[in-house]
Amino acid sequence: IDKIARNIACQQKRAYDRDCFKHTLIVSFLKEKLENNLKENPNTCIIGDGFAFMTSLLINMNFTNKIYLINLSKVLIADLLYLKIWMGNELFNSSVHLVNSKDELISVEENNKFEKKLQIIAIQAKDFELLKFCDFNFVLNMHSMQEMNPDITKKYFNFIRNSKNKNRILFYCCNRVEKKLFDGSISRFDDYPWNENDRVIFDELCPDWNQKTYSYKYPFYRYLQGKIKHKLVFLSKLN
Repeated sequence: IDKIARNIACQQKRAYDRDCFKHTLIVSFLKEKLENNLKENPNTCIIGDGFAFMTSLLINMNFTNKIYLINLSKVLIADLLYLKIWMGNELFNSSVHLVNSKDELISVEENNKFEKKLQIIAIQAKDFELLKFCDFNFVLNMHSMQEMNPDITKKYFNFIRNSKNKNRILFYCCNRVEKKLFDGSISRFDDYPWNENDRVIFDELCPDWNQKTYSYKYPFYRYLQGKIKHKLVFLSKLN
């Protein structure tokens, strides 16, 4: 996985930095946990990717053929630019679809209904309600729900639980234990709208590789501000 990730960074002409390496370690950590919990080639949803590095990594590993990529509008532009650098114009133009409405999403889904080729459906965060019309069964969120107002987080959970996929949604969530937002509200990991009927695979503080950062000054490695938790859980469907 490390070798694949380094090659992606090289092809994207970017440094293989801490953010890239963190994605590598998350995938490595999850790989063992997913083997007995997720069927092969799931439809994946990534909420808040970093320059589409996780997307590129999962595709290169043949983990999935279909990804819903959702991000803030300006950041999504960066995601798509880095995808285009890595994929090349031809594959990018045939595989990546930016949708802005339910009708556009349904049209893309119907046109590719029986295709097993690579599909990346990009959605701006302002259109996040489109998630309830998407067909995914595996969701990744890393360090972005901690930036959301609790009311927005609740809506994301509802849309994820109501995915068109008939199976329970396997959700990997990795965010700060607690963070005070600019509007004064508090985002707390344990207060996310989990449900007593959810089936938890693990729920714990992240290992040190996701708790520390590095610098060029002594002591070189230091803990981030605020502890980080991660949780892998099968979300129950809403009635």
